[in-house]
Amino acid sequence: MDTAWDAPEGRFYRSQGLRLHFTDWGNPSAPPLILNHGGLDHSRSWDQLAQALRATFHVVAPDLRGHGESDWATGSSYSLADHVYDLTCLVKFAGFEKVTIVGHSMGGMVSLTYAGAFPDQVSRLVVLDGVTNFPARRVKPADVRIADWVGDLDKFAERKIHRYPSVADGAERILSRNQRLTREQATHLATHGLKRNVDGTYSWKFDPYLRARAPSRL
Repeated sequence: MDTAWDAPEGRFYRSQGLRLHFTDWGNPSAPPLILNHGGLDHSRSWDQLAQALRATFHVVAPDLRGHGESDWATGSSYSLADHVYDLTCLVKFAGFEKVTIVGHSMGGMVSLTYAGAFPDQVSRLVVLDGVTNFPARRVKPADVRIADWVGDLDKFAERKIHRYPSVADGAERILSRNQRLTREQATHLATHGLKRNVDGTYSWKFDPYLRARAPSRL
């Protein structure tokens, strides 16, 4: 594993009372680049890309609320609007005036919405497999969406968190879901995506309530 991957600085800022983490790759005199990860992921999944771009950009990669080293939201508040507000707080905290943003999946949705709301603050936008809404999509009635959401929250409240004996076991789980990854890459993702429990086992850092789809959609 390239030891330079461990070179970035972990920093924190606050949004809606939450302590949120981002990975800062330095080079502050360069144009800022924000890398927004997807759902149930973390900022260190961008390490290879950040390493390649750090000479050209001031690369920062946030852990979205409920992910990685960031706080979990009390009351499972993980709407798209909440994530967009977190991004505005990060931009202000870092002192960025105009940013390039790359977003993947859910991070792409956050990036699209931020760029649409604040176009003067975005110089370039790259979205990988992220959409907000399809015009032809049929939306369920509000009562059905709320009932589904309540059912999801009840289900996740009762679900036991899966525990892995080791980081290597977590890496095996990642490989089983994406066989295009090398074992080295899977181990890197698991190392930064797992936390150690008091009993010595490991579990994923993300909040299980992130799986619940908010009833109110933009």
